Amino acid sequence: MKQGDLERFYREAGRSLRSDLLSIRLDKFNEDEADMIRRQAGLTVAGLHLAAEKWTGSALKNMAEKAKNRTRVALEILGRKPKRPEITEPGYNARMKALETLIKANNSIMANVDKYLSVALVASHRARTVQAQEFRYDEAAAELDAIALEALLKEKSRGWLSKQIIEFLRSLIEADEFIEINGRMYKMSKYAKMVARTEMKHTQDDATNDLCKQYENDLVQISDHGCDCDECEKFEGNIYSLSGNHPKYSALADSGYLDVHPNCRHSETPTSEEAITVLERHRRGESTLRRTIREEKERKAREGLGAQGT
Repeated sequence: MKQGDLERFYREAGRSLRSDLLSIRLDKFNEDEADMIRRQAGLTVAGLHLAAEKWTGSALKNMAEKAKNRTRVALEILGRKPKRPEITEPGYNARMKALETLIKANNSIMANVDKYLSVALVASHRARTVQAQEFRYDEAAAELDAIALEALLKEKSRGWLSKQIIEFLRSLIEADEFIEINGRMYKMSKYAKMVARTEMKHTQDDATNDLCKQYENDLVQISDHGCDCDECEKFEGNIYSLSGNHPKYSALADSGYLDVHPNCRHSETPTSEEAITVLERHRRGESTLRRTIREEKERKAREGLGAQGT
């Protein structure tokens, strides 16, 4: 299973939910039909639970295994050898956290379907009676109140009211924002894509850290690919200590890197004080070579100008 499969699962589930909800006819909608749609939505969400479990157990597990292999090669290049018992499943904690994130999102989908059905039941009653009854249901209820009140004031027909309410409810469904996290609404497929990218990165870093601990390699370096993100630019190329006990480098856990924004593309690579020293010498050597080449070019340029002057 691949990273993009999670987005596909949620896109198909969203299509199914929208189809069921858009089939509602306000002139006939009642509790029995609401219960039927609610049961169908429950089956869709149950399918998403299974998909989340399958994806985290496959795509993220494969990512952890790849990260483990890359990290092992890097550690061997550094001259490290395993000093602790092998961790059976590197990246396991990150995978469990990813599954928890997806289950939470799935539960919010069901909660928002319930909210929508409640609003639709009230809307159905309004459309049939053209009565502006007092009802409070967040912003959706306020909008329904306004529509019903306008129908009364302008003496509009039930057909006009039904059309207005249907258009309002359709706009809610077609927005595809069924996932609510910390008060913010997300489109299902876009949220799944964001989670997939983010949790792939977390799993990769988690597996790298697990293997570094097994090899007792304390230092890791954050990748540097010239990003233009102010939030994570400050981490690029930095070196951190996994234990937090290094006299020179600060603790990774305290750096803020582990809580960086979703969709972050940075990653960790094991390093060591010896490797850092060699790299610094190499950089100094490159700087000296560039300076020598530049000075030689400038000297030849001056000689050329001097020859032209004579």
